[in-house]
Order: sequence, then C-alpha cells, then structure tokens
Amino acid sequence: MKVAIITEGGRQIGFGHITRCIALSDGFQERRIKPFFLINGDNTIKKLLKGKEFLIFNWLKERRRLLNFLKDTDIALIDSYRANLSLLRDISKTAKLTVYLDDYKRLNYPKGVVLNSSDYILDLRYPRRPGIKYLLGYKFTLLRRQFWLTQRKRIIRTVKTIMVTFG
Repeated sequence: MKVAIITEGGRQIGFGHITRCIALSDGFQERRIKPFFLINGDNTIKKLLKGKEFLIFNWLKERRRLLNFLKDTDIALIDSYRANLSLLRDISKTAKLTVYLDDYKRLNYPKGVVLNSSDYILDLRYPRRPGIKYLLGYKFTLLRRQFWLTQRKRIIRTVKTIMVTFG
C-alpha cells in the first residue's frame, strides 16, 4: 500500500503539522505500512523525521511534481493551512483516497475523509455532503507513540495540591 503524507513545516512555519503527521505515520508503521512524507519546508525538519522516508520541496509551487509522485497512491493525507481548494481537488483526483486533517472547517473539501479531533467540533457544523466521510471529535485524536500504552492512573477524589504554571 502506498501512503503519502503531504504537509508543511520548518523554521518559518513551525513543527505542529509534522509532529501530528508523525503520529499518523507511526500508526501506519504499526500495521507494516511505511508512509512517505512530502514536505513543504526547510532542513530544520530533518531531525524530526529521523527514520522516516521524506522529500522536502515546495509542492505548492511544484504541483506537477507532487501529482506525479501521487500516481498510484492509495492514501494521500494532507495536513496544510496553505494548500488551496484547486490543489486539493487535483490530489483527490490523483490518489485513490484523500484524507484532510482540518482544524477549523477551513474549506469545503473535495471527496475523501475529513479528520478533525478538536474539542469544539460541534460548533463548526460541517456540511454533510456525498463523497465526504467525517471523523470528528476527541475519539480521533492523533497521539504520538509515547502516549499509546500509558498506565491507568488512580484518580484521587479530593484535591490536596495544585501546581500553577505560566508561560
């Protein structure tokens, strides 16, 4: 199975999208599927992607290169605030399945799957449309591997101490 993760990150953009996509990648790798990252960014992300297959290039400007890479792709996952609707439509036509990681109902996405695990999801009122499957709410939160197998905690009913931090 060919899975491509299309995202952005680096010194100017930050690393949030890449970190979230690494959690997705780790989930695929648990199932013996090795995704390939296509990242619009700079070399500061290389350390984060240690052990992952990736290519750094400006896929916003090099659309043809991106779409050529996506030929025969089973799943294209997109985590981007910069990709416009026209590009997403082209990706949706190229890959067998397209998954859009969304945080705030940014667009009326083309056919595929929209994933938003925000806790304020009910306020967004996504439109129900044919060809779109929605994975919404905290049940779809992407957790990094470090949090997969945490031990159950015993909850103390009476609070005895509180720690307050700022910053």
